[in-house]
Amino acid sequence: METVVDNDLILKSVSYGLAGAFWPHGDPESIGILGAAKYVVGHEVDQAPLNRGADAARSDLSELLARCEELEPTDAEIDLAAQIELCGQEHGLALDNGESQLAAIVVIRNLAVLETGDKRAIEGFEEARCHLSALEALRGRVRCLEQIARRAIGVEEEFDVFFDRVCAESGVDKSLSVCLGCFGDSPADRATAVEALDQYIREVRRSAPEMLIEDD
Repeated sequence: METVVDNDLILKSVSYGLAGAFWPHGDPESIGILGAAKYVVGHEVDQAPLNRGADAARSDLSELLARCEELEPTDAEIDLAAQIELCGQEHGLALDNGESQLAAIVVIRNLAVLETGDKRAIEGFEEARCHLSALEALRGRVRCLEQIARRAIGVEEEFDVFFDRVCAESGVDKSLSVCLGCFGDSPADRATAVEALDQYIREVRRSAPEMLIEDD
């Protein structure tokens, strides 16, 4: 297990019905999640006004959770997470308990990447790095939603399904809907969507130049 994923990204993936596109099937337990994710995301799914319906999203969530490893933070990880969260509070950064725990797990276990759908958290990690030396180890280990989408539509044949699912639930993530042209008069083609995603990734990288992974 080299990848940990936050609740926001799990919720978005099952809301779209795109968990398989976000994380193509590999080894069982190849994705790490916090133990509370099944309860937190399950509740959010029940509350979300999804066009595809909560039952379909719950089914996708169950299937995804079966592929995930629940992470139990160690004492050292809990301590580092508390430091990260306190740093966020002291400097007005959007770093909640969940994001802080995942970051601590990535740092202490030397895992490859933290994937998050929360751009404010990415910016928060960038700023917190200036105040908390332990977060230097997080540099180049964060992947944002748009990078995941960019990877998912790297194959031409995958684009149409991805486009249809995102635009059918255009309220789930506004930036992704904009990148795919969901609000335009005519559908975006794959090349246009790729260009828009690349531009958005550059914008995220400008606000957090040291955080985003370079492999996309």
